[in-house]
Amino acid sequence: MSKGKRFYQLRYLDTNQPMYLEDVGNTLKISGLLLQGMSSDVIILAPTAEMINPVTMNIIEPTLEEWSEILRQSDDPQYFELDETGTIKALHRKQRGAISGAIQQKMWMRDGLLCLFCGREMGDVSLTVDHFMPLELGGENDETNYITACRKCNKRKGNRHPEEYCEDQGLKYHLYVDYLNPNLPLGTVAHSPAFIADAAKDAKRWKNAQKKTHKTLDK
Repeated sequence: MSKGKRFYQLRYLDTNQPMYLEDVGNTLKISGLLLQGMSSDVIILAPTAEMINPVTMNIIEPTLEEWSEILRQSDDPQYFELDETGTIKALHRKQRGAISGAIQQKMWMRDGLLCLFCGREMGDVSLTVDHFMPLELGGENDETNYITACRKCNKRKGNRHPEEYCEDQGLKYHLYVDYLNPNLPLGTVAHSPAFIADAAKDAKRWKNAQKKTHKTLDK
């Protein structure tokens, strides 16, 4: 499916004119979210959306390639946000970077149920799985580039280069590189999540101590 071609052979009800891919983001606007889980479907409409008519609603199941193209056409979205007029512009993150629940649980177990950027445990914080090297910077979308991070650390790191983030947080970048290196023999200290987490805790304590010192000197 490419720009200028028909959009799944659909037609506008008011005019009977055909829909085109280039209409997405213009005539056809993103107006809500579909949430699914536990055999339940929930449609959340944006404040500016029109009420859905189930009789005339079309359900499309695009391929991953088509889905990516539709998202790009709707302004290459990465986050669910509003534009200056209050109209929904974009959906959340790109489908290509999504990590399944099963893979997340596998990574959490590998990483000792710890955030490897601050050392805090599952239960104390909500854990996620982050791309250590962001996809936008050429990182791989596989287990050699996945790392467990709490939501706060994941958000703080964002799409920054991990070396830059580690330097900013006082973390040792080379420890993470070694930890994720599949060619290093298992059982070495480089593959110990507890070792990485302890180093992260030490870095956090040191950074907090520096902040207190600076505040004292500024008084």
